[in-house]
Amino acid sequence: MREKALWWEGHILHGLPPGVEPGTSPRPEYGPDRPLTARQRAKAVELTAAGHKVAAQTVANYRRRYQADGIVGLADHRPVRRKREFGSVDDAVVAAMRQAITEATDASTRRGTFLLWRTGEILR
Repeated sequence: MREKALWWEGHILHGLPPGVEPGTSPRPEYGPDRPLTARQRAKAVELTAAGHKVAAQTVANYRRRYQADGIVGLADHRPVRRKREFGSVDDAVVAAMRQAITEATDASTRRGTFLLWRTGEILR
């Protein structure tokens, strides 16, 4: 995760590949006289040619995230996102299902259809 963010920073920050000599001028397709969208397209072409399939829109997204949040904006946040325990199921449905299961625990053997029916009754 860290390595990828640093890799993107090298491309987003200067428009030059990482590891170039300090003071190196960007190639003409990255010059300040070029429109931003043209520079983003050029970077996407360069990265794709180097074996990293990247769209110009992806370069634009990373650039905006870098401008907003710095290097942290370039990190992949998917692994640290909290996911809800039961996905997109409403909390009221989860609570009702738990209540139905609790009620049926000491009763005779209940099937799943009973639990679904009882959950519906609780929600009503």
